[in-house]
Amino acid sequence: MTLRVRAEVFGGDAGSDFRDFDIILTDSFVDLKDKDDFILTAKMDRTPEQLRKNLMMKTVYDIL
Repeated sequence: MTLRVRAEVFGGDAGSDFRDFDIILTDSFVDLKDKDDFILTAKMDRTPEQLRKNLMMKTVYDIL
């Protein structure tokens, strides 16, 4: 499955988390640039709707 991620503003070292799901992504942390798409490939057994509801993007700022 391919996921397209887009940010309203720059997000340096943004990481994706799916709460209770174990998802294997092509990239763990990415730099999201203003209104540019970033494409991730995921291996999982979940539906797109389940991923959409559980996706959380965090930056290093959020973790600290």
